[in-house]
Amino acid sequence: MELKPILVQFHVIMNNVLFPINDQNLIPELAKSGYQPAHPGNIIKNQLVIQQGDIAVKNNTVLTTNSQSKMIQLSGLTPQEVYETWKEIENILLNQNINIKTTGRLFELKSEYIVKTGKNPLKSFRRVFNNVKLEEKFNHIITGKPSTLVSLRFMPQDGVVDTEDFYDIKIEPVLRNQKSEYFIQILYRNKKQEITEKILLKLEEKIKEIITLIDSQ
Repeated sequence: MELKPILVQFHVIMNNVLFPINDQNLIPELAKSGYQPAHPGNIIKNQLVIQQGDIAVKNNTVLTTNSQSKMIQLSGLTPQEVYETWKEIENILLNQNINIKTTGRLFELKSEYIVKTGKNPLKSFRRVFNNVKLEEKFNHIITGKPSTLVSLRFMPQDGVVDTEDFYDIKIEPVLRNQKSEYFIQILYRNKKQEITEKILLKLEEKIKEIITLIDSQ
């Protein structure tokens, strides 16, 4: 099975009344550890200065802050690189008396991958939806021609998006290569840092399990 990462993100929503990270103080400390400053632009809104944008780059990772949403985010291409870089940034913040473990309210993971298994996603989805009669009814609504369901989406059964413990996983064929490649998009959120980090480290293993499950139907 071949996995091609498009995006891996790890971000934290802080619980502070005021956003505790000052870009002007953080950027020089990041530079000491090999990060290239990105110098984000601040904007003025309702007489408040809002920090917003990328602040530093290292290898394939980009660090972003947003004081309005009280968010710090790290984007990269592989789970391992994002995790290792994040732990480094966490230590740098700790040296500035910002303890993510106590100031973080929500820890969220986002990822997008293209997956190639050697099997035809369209046929796999057709088998998954084999007992669904919706296709036959749908055919008469648009063109009258045969159609097929080609997307799966999983989330908690209660479906409450704003909960602290939430996931949203979407799987569908890649439109330009729909007979050979899957596209999978994952959002995972938890109030406990170690739980989200554990999912991050096992992300590609989880993706393989999900796609294998679909292919095996």
